[in-house]
Amino acid sequence: MPKRTKRRFRLREKIFFLSFLSGLAGGVSLLAVSFPPPARAVLGGLRPEVMAQARTLKMSLIRTDQRTGYTALTFQRSEQPTVPGRPPRTLTVREFLDSGGRSFAVAWNGSLHPDLSLLLGSLYRHLPPVIHSPDRHRLFFQDGRL
Repeated sequence: MPKRTKRRFRLREKIFFLSFLSGLAGGVSLLAVSFPPPARAVLGGLRPEVMAQARTLKMSLIRTDQRTGYTALTFQRSEQPTVPGRPPRTLTVREFLDSGGRSFAVAWNGSLHPDLSLLLGSLYRHLPPVIHSPDRHRLFFQDGRL
């Protein structure tokens, strides 16, 4: 095979290889966009994550309070009772965001129980055992990881 033909053949191989690599990179990036990791808003999460979390919990935003240095978002969920004549069961969750839009505190009340593993994320496993009891109680939990 003449030297010139070998060069053309190598050039075609290189072009094919480069086009294959660019197609592969495009396919991988398309997969990454198609299957994003699940969004979980937790303490320390940003406002869009908090809003996505509310949708996951089937809650709607009912109030936004701008305060000096922070914003309080109030979400609510209501379920009709299964027994006629009983009032609806409700859950109200308040997420507190700092001036940068990061969640630094969460509070809830109502007859429905929130999914604390979703609200608190990795901090959930560090909670004292009393939080897992069905009884009503107050709890103040402060963690240096936040």
